[in-house]
Amino acid sequence: MSKYIGLTIGPIYKTLQHAKKTRELWAGSYIFSYIMKRLIQQLKGRQFVIPYVDNSDPEFTELLNGRMPVGIFHDRMIFKAEDGDFERLKGIKDRVLKEIAGGIAASIDKDQPAVEHYIKGYFRLYFCETEIPGDYKTVNKEINSRLDSLELQQGFIREEDTNIIEAFLKKVNKGFLVREAFGNGFSRFKSIPEIATSSLGLRDRDPNKYGGIFDPYETTDRDEDPDYDIYRDIEDEFGMDTMQHHRYIAIVHADGDSMRGTISALADNDDFQKFSRALFEFDLEADKEIRDFGGETIFAGGDDLLFFAPVIGRDQKNIFDLLDGIDRIFHSRFQPVDSRPTISFGLSISYYKFPLYEALSISRDLLEKKAKTGNKNAIAFRVLKHSGQYFEAVIERGTGEYCDFIKLVQQKGPAGDGAKFLASVIYTLFSQDMVLRQIGADKTRLRNFFDNTFNEAIHRRNKGQLDHIQELVWSVFNSTRYMNGDERGRAIYSALRFNKFMRE
Repeated sequence: MSKYIGLTIGPIYKTLQHAKKTRELWAGSYIFSYIMKRLIQQLKGRQFVIPYVDNSDPEFTELLNGRMPVGIFHDRMIFKAEDGDFERLKGIKDRVLKEIAGGIAASIDKDQPAVEHYIKGYFRLYFCETEIPGDYKTVNKEINSRLDSLELQQGFIREEDTNIIEAFLKKVNKGFLVREAFGNGFSRFKSIPEIATSSLGLRDRDPNKYGGIFDPYETTDRDEDPDYDIYRDIEDEFGMDTMQHHRYIAIVHADGDSMRGTISALADNDDFQKFSRALFEFDLEADKEIRDFGGETIFAGGDDLLFFAPVIGRDQKNIFDLLDGIDRIFHSRFQPVDSRPTISFGLSISYYKFPLYEALSISRDLLEKKAKTGNKNAIAFRVLKHSGQYFEAVIERGTGEYCDFIKLVQQKGPAGDGAKFLASVIYTLFSQDMVLRQIGADKTRLRNFFDNTFNEAIHRRNKGQLDHIQELVWSVFNSTRYMNGDERGRAIYSALRFNKFMRE
């Protein structure tokens, strides 16, 4: 019978609560992945159950021993123990935390012993060792159950007059984490307006103007000034108009569905390792997809993703195109698995000055409480306008209504005319809600309603979109996902509002 050691680390959500800027959120997540990386580096030769560790894999070893721009190690590890590993891990943990404390102390110009004392009380690394018969599936299940119990025993973390972690996150651009992740030549993590406007290619147009606008944005606390509008500077300096969506940022949480069932279907340890490798490949490919779109990955560990993205990215693709691209990558990684998992998304779109942690919480709640209910394999999205109004919907991927929604938001058209057209359609459909409830599931009656209602010049100019709207309405009213007319109405209304939002 073999011995295994499991380890869990925290407090993740407490740390992320301190984040007010993109760089702080990245660092608050990355530091846990970095601690795991340092632990794994000092456990050479061990057989890991989780996460994926293969020192014969060049792609993995490059990330383990070199630059790791995105956190790929999640908050738990399980490995096959050798004699003395439990005591050895205690020493490794202390050395790693001491190293972290040294880096933090240098970043915030504080006395290292005081920082070290704080860090050892702040970070919670719990681990257990036990003998378990069976394959990696059994080990994974049993150890994770024990780690769940250990996490419930976490003690009270006292508050300090000076919150060292919060102070460190504020100065992370000049700290050791940024150097470890990106190298010495890296200047700073992108701000929300930079990500939101990435499709404009401002840096390529004029690097000096770009730096003059964005470099002082956070360093001089311009982002805290309610009267300062960075988009005026962009428009003045570059001589261009910006769209409404450039002032909004997408925050996305993604998580694999039914992963326990997928793991249970694995035949043996070799299949388990292949599964771990597939998750590792998914993380790297998803991160590339996000960056190519113009976004920034905060975390990519296993089947979990957290990232920022513009509403409309490069090549005029929209955020749903990006989510579909990530979904395709996910499915391509797990084709050999009999019980192939799906992936769900929580998508929060909010104004660039909206509190970051609140937007983050909305995204997480959309994923956990809406997208991952029912049949899962869904996108739950909310657009929170600057006025405080919002609209939201849950759309299950692979359904007729999802396909029609995607066709609608991908339909091209002149922005101003398109927005005016959509406003009139939204108003009309909303005012005729009771009529739609009677005829929405009947394709012939619905077509007659659209032909008779939308027959003005502006409707004829946008007939392509109007046809897609009609198809979406019919699909929603024939869907089994929605329980009543109110849910169907909200789904249609939110889809149209999102399309209008992109064109304003």
